[in-house]
Amino acid sequence: MNDRFAQSDATAARRVLRDCHIAVKLHASASGGGEKRVAWIAAVTLLRTVGHVLDKVDGARSTFLRAAVDERWSKIRHGGVENQIFHDFIERERNSILKEYRIGDALVEPIKAETGDNNDTDNMLVGSRLIPAKNVLREALIWWESLLCSVEERAHYQLVESRVNKKTRNVFSSSKKQ
Repeated sequence: MNDRFAQSDATAARRVLRDCHIAVKLHASASGGGEKRVAWIAAVTLLRTVGHVLDKVDGARSTFLRAAVDERWSKIRHGGVENQIFHDFIERERNSILKEYRIGDALVEPIKAETGDNNDTDNMLVGSRLIPAKNVLREALIWWESLLCSVEERAHYQLVESRVNKKTRNVFSSSKKQ
């Protein structure tokens, strides 16, 4: 890429994340039935697409991004509570939808809240937490935003560090010549 300052920005993944925000808004405003189902499918599919694009597109743009993405994916693969939304919702729900066209009923099960009234809402079991479906989408957006920020911060740090080291080497080599 020619833009030396963009070598640490996950711009393609951020475009997908912006579309995720739109899909989540569409889901929230959907009247129900097929409209709500299609918005859910779009939101979940786009949520998983963020990671694929980060890895395949942004990671290929820059050695700094590649290193930062690989480092972060290694941490994600090892699980942990901080990545539970990815494993127990984003990944599983996307697989359930795309591989079996089962929506919200595979490994992440919708559960009706027992509130005692007729306004029960769909909840998702994510790890050991029961989260309203609309909130699980928002939580996934926040998780991706945080992850992209950490990847970009790490890549930017590596970019700046390489420039400082290059300048130091140039100064050192020019002083040797004198």
